[in-house]
Amino acid sequence: MVHLLTTATIDQLRALYPQGRIEARRFRPNIVVATGPEDRGFVENDWIGHTVAIGDNVRLAITEPCPRCVMITLPQGDLPKDSGILRAAAQHNAVNVGVYAAVLTGGTICRGDPVTLARSR
Repeated sequence: MVHLLTTATIDQLRALYPQGRIEARRFRPNIVVATGPEDRGFVENDWIGHTVAIGDNVRLAITEPCPRCVMITLPQGDLPKDSGILRAAAQHNAVNVGVYAAVLTGGTICRGDPVTLARSR
């Protein structure tokens, strides 16, 4: 399984819990997808059941939301302990942050590769 997280979700959590330090590294995703300014909220929730294409070759089947646990609240490097992050995820997105995906077609991906919602599975 691969964990995908969008910048829209990070921005949504920052808006919901502005006193926290919401950074992608706290959630340890395999892939962070940069979304556009028109994408708001927990956008990857709508990807479940669809295929995401990354670059020319990689295809991922988005299978389910990624439930989070207390690990995201623990201090990591310069990020402080913060229980409010898990509470925000629980109150606003059923404790989910990002989605899981199964690899349909593997390959090499690079920063800046286009990411598109390809089709329903």
